[in-house]
Amino acid sequence: MSLIDGLEYEDREAFCQTLVVAIPRLSDMQTRCLLLSLLGLTQKQTACILGIAQPSVSYHVKRALEIIAAEAAVFV
Repeated sequence: MSLIDGLEYEDREAFCQTLVVAIPRLSDMQTRCLLLSLLGLTQKQTACILGIAQPSVSYHVKRALEIIAAEAAVFV
């Protein structure tokens, strides 16, 4: 069962609207770091794959989540 399966219809709609607006606002690196994180890779593994430092992965994931959270506030 995925996260979205447990949401009520209205919450699912808000979730989808948030992602539609937020994802294009993410940088390529934010998107890559977030995706690898969501796939279960550690920050160290993500850093190795992308050829960047682990603190950079942390920064990019944090910024991506901030952008998504800011967009989510619009739909609440």
